[in-house]
Parts: sequence; structure tokens; C-alpha cells
Amino acid sequence: MTPLLLLLVIFLVGYLITHLFVQHIRKSQYMLIGLEYIFLGLLISPSLTNWLNASWQFSIPQLITPEVSTQLKPGVLLVIGVLGFITGLNFKFKYLFVCKKPDWLLTFFEILFSYLIIGGISFGLLYYFFFDGNNLFTLINSACMLSIAGVITSHSFIKNISEKYNLSGVLSQTFYNNSFLNINFGILLYGFLYGIFHQSTSTIVKFTPVEWVVVSIFFSSIMGLLFFLFLGNEKDESKIYLAILGIIIFSSGAAYILNFSPLYINFIIGAILTNVSKIGGTILDVLKKITQPISVLVAIFAGVFWVPSTFLLTAIAILLFALLRILAKATAGFMSYAALRGEYYLPKVTGLGLLSTDVVICAMVVEYGFLFDNNITHTILSAIFASVIIFNFYGFYKAKNLLIDFDDIKNKNL
Repeated sequence: MTPLLLLLVIFLVGYLITHLFVQHIRKSQYMLIGLEYIFLGLLISPSLTNWLNASWQFSIPQLITPEVSTQLKPGVLLVIGVLGFITGLNFKFKYLFVCKKPDWLLTFFEILFSYLIIGGISFGLLYYFFFDGNNLFTLINSACMLSIAGVITSHSFIKNISEKYNLSGVLSQTFYNNSFLNINFGILLYGFLYGIFHQSTSTIVKFTPVEWVVVSIFFSSIMGLLFFLFLGNEKDESKIYLAILGIIIFSSGAAYILNFSPLYINFIIGAILTNVSKIGGTILDVLKKITQPISVLVAIFAGVFWVPSTFLLTAIAILLFALLRILAKATAGFMSYAALRGEYYLPKVTGLGLLSTDVVICAMVVEYGFLFDNNITHTILSAIFASVIIFNFYGFYKAKNLLIDFDDIKNKNL
């Protein structure tokens, strides 16, 4: 099977699952990343095939060989670029002015304590067990990636549950605004990571980390503005689709060549377009039709390209990251409560309602694994990948219970 045909088959399966099962699943479970999508990816992943063959003496042929995996990467990054573009289209500057002091304060403490608790402790452990005298930047990079993954809360989940039950309480509004802030700032921090720890293959161009960050912002900003000028006030959906596909292919390809994140680059392009173009809303409406299939496909790819480390090391990493993420979120909520001193209503346990994860983290896992491919990143990405599954359940459970406890949700049978 050719890589292109394989990609189309995976897409078709993901698309069919979306239309056949998602609406039914959402009636009882408000999980935007179903386990069936990730497990579907795992079933055809080379990691599972290798494990079965090695552990049980099977002779299962690999559907995705290393050669096929390499050939699939551009297509996978294109899909991730589409997700980044759609996420950017949902970022409107006017929403920033709606957010109040508790929302900003909570977001600040989430970022701060994710870096201090998750990043600090994980770096200490990585340094103690894995430092070999030459891999300091790799260890710092890995700790930063864990910190960023710890920050992100699923805005889609909070938005869906708020709209479905018409929630307007103070706590649900805090959840809504905070998740909007931290997922967008989380993507920016993630993109900066590629600049700060940029892996340049050029012997001619030598930039500092700060300069690489500026280059990434400048490049995506120019792409966004050119796209804005090119589209003008176009209303034809077919032409919009064609233009979107062209800009995402170009920007994702350029990001891949420059060792930037297509998710981040296209996020900025989408954010610029939605804030400066009169047809930004039209473009978003056009892309809403493919948002769910794209999300499903990204979740499938996360399963396909997952590369585990040893069982014991992976299990320890998963447990530690989950516990540290809970601790960081809980600390951020408590510190926000303490800092406000009763000025605004904010429960001490607010942070525990912000544990739900988003498909964006799946995209980060895939992208990051492509560029930073080593034994250490396999371990930390396994921890992040598993957290998507864990917090799909636990994050929903905690958010629901908090909203019920503080009377935002009246129906306790949710």
C-alpha cells in the first residue's frame, strides 16, 4: 500500500468513525478525543507490532515501516497544520478584553507552577538519571515540553459543556475564559520552544535562540498578511478551500524545512487572519465542517507514531507526570484564590476543574517526536500521550463535580 493511499485510508476510517459514533458518544460522555481513535492508531502502529512480535513470537507484518513513516511525515504535518490554522481562527483579540482579573491571574499561576513544579522536578529527575555530560539542552527542552503540556486545558470541552447546558455561573465562566487563555498561550510557548532549542541544519545562517523565535513570528505574520491580501472579500467556498489548502501546504512545508512547528506557524496565520480579515468568520464556518475529522485524524496519528520506552520507565513517567500536573493545577488554583483575597469569587479548588486535555496535545506529541527523536523524548512523550487518555476521564469527572458542587450545573445526573 502506497503512503498516500494509506493516509487516505486512515483519514476515511477516522471520518466514518466521527459520523457514526461521535454524536452518540457525546450524549453520555463529553470527551472530544475518544479512546477508540487513539487505539485505532495504536492497532496499526509499528510499536505495537514490534512488541507483539518480540513478546509472543508472532510474525505480524508491519503496516507502517520506517520508510513509510518517513514518507507519511509531510502529510501528517499538513493535517497538524490544518488543526493549528483552525485553532488560530478561534483566537480573537476581543476575547482577551472579556477575561477578568481572576482569569488572567489563574492563567499566570498555571504557567508559573507548571514550569516550577512539573518542569523543575522533571528536570531534576532527568538530570540525575540521564545527564551524560553532553545532553543538558535536551534535558531542559524535555522539561519545558512537559511543562507546556501541563498547562493546556481543553477549551473545546469547556465550551461545549457550557453551551449545551447554558452555563452562566461565575465558576463556569472562569473555566471558559481560563481555558481560552491557556490553550492559546500554551501553543505560543510551544512554538517558542522550537526557536529557543532550534535545530538548524544550515552552516550559513547562524541565529541566536531569540532570533529564531523572532524569525518564526515574522515568517508566520508575513504569511498571514499575504493570505489576507490574497483572499480579499472572497465569498466562494470552493475558492476559499483552495486558498486555505495552498497557504497551509506552503507554510507547513516551510516550517518542516526550517524545523519549526507547523501547528504553531499555522496558528499564528489563522489568528492574524481572523482578526484582520472581514471574512475570517466565513473561513471559520467553512472549516468547521472538517474540524472534527481533522481532530480524529490527529488523535489516530498520535497512536500510530507513539514510540514507548521500556515498560517500567514509561509507567513511572506516566504516573509522575499525572501527579505533578494535578499538583501544579491545584497549586495554581489555590494561589489565585489567595492572591485575590476575596476580591473575586474563586474557590480554592478551581485548578482541579482545569485538568481536561485537548487534541492539540496529540498534535504536539506527534510533531515534537518527529523533530526531537531520542530515548529521552520517547519517555516524556509517552507520559504526555498517556495523560491525554487519563485526563479525558479524570478531567471531565473533576470539572463536572466542581460545577455541580458550586451550583453551576443544576442537573446532577449529567
